[in-house]
Amino acid sequence: MTELDTYNAPANAIAPAMMTVSENLEAHVAALKSADVLAGMIHTTVQAYDGGTDSKGRKRAGRKEAAIAIYHGQQLGWNPLTSLQNIFTVHGVPGMYARAMRALLISKGHEVETVESTKTSATVRARHAGSENWEEVTWTIELATQAGYVAGNTKYKTDPRGMLYAKALADACRRAAPDVLMGMPYSKEDLEDERAIQATSERVDKPAPKGIEGLRNKLGVDDPAATTIDEEPASDSVPEPEQAEVKPSTEDQQAALQQAFRKAVMDDLDTQLAWLGNLFNRDLELPSELSFDEAAQALRELQS
Repeated sequence: MTELDTYNAPANAIAPAMMTVSENLEAHVAALKSADVLAGMIHTTVQAYDGGTDSKGRKRAGRKEAAIAIYHGQQLGWNPLTSLQNIFTVHGVPGMYARAMRALLISKGHEVETVESTKTSATVRARHAGSENWEEVTWTIELATQAGYVAGNTKYKTDPRGMLYAKALADACRRAAPDVLMGMPYSKEDLEDERAIQATSERVDKPAPKGIEGLRNKLGVDDPAATTIDEEPASDSVPEPEQAEVKPSTEDQQAALQQAFRKAVMDDLDTQLAWLGNLFNRDLELPSELSFDEAAQALRELQS
């Protein structure tokens, strides 16, 4: 055969490859169907996925979100319970907690280390198995502010250490092992940050008035037809009380809480969050989100 001869592959050489692709697609379809069936059962039995509304008016996840979590978790080798605890959907995009990314990398033989974690800065480094080079990432409160995350996400005020650590951890994991996270590139914290920025940027400014009203505004002249005589306030009127600022829990309280949890045999984070959520009737992602008064109440309950 010369270089100019055309090579025609035999039909029986192509068929196995096509069958493999077809079988792979059918396996995914079957997995999606199974995930949806299980999600339907969870939707009717588990409050976190009933699609209802919590005490703060926030909509809970439903059957669709449960199916997405189960399916994506299956691709990562997780059982349904682990998937539902670690994978969440924000605006239709699935993501996992940064700590779940860390656990996934370690389970695959990669390395993840915390260099620093404070309220103003977090540094994490990760290394792919077989590589000599570390991927080190630092996130500071200044960087988060410049990116617009602090203004839109109140967690940077209530739990800055946890949020900065999550940002640094997720970035380090993505850089060191993109092959492991290719199907799940976003952390839940990343998606919440982007949602907060979108909510801030979607505010619509009131258009400037035109005509005579616009001219009055430019000149600083009041509308005479709208001028009224201010009435003197009644002497017995009571001013409205100012809204008290919520004091966050202290590091000492958090340390005491962890000690009390260990005595109560509640070492697992999910168990702690479930207990705290039931006590205060609200969803928490970390115990550090508790206020000073809530932490004090939790300690009294655990020590009683």
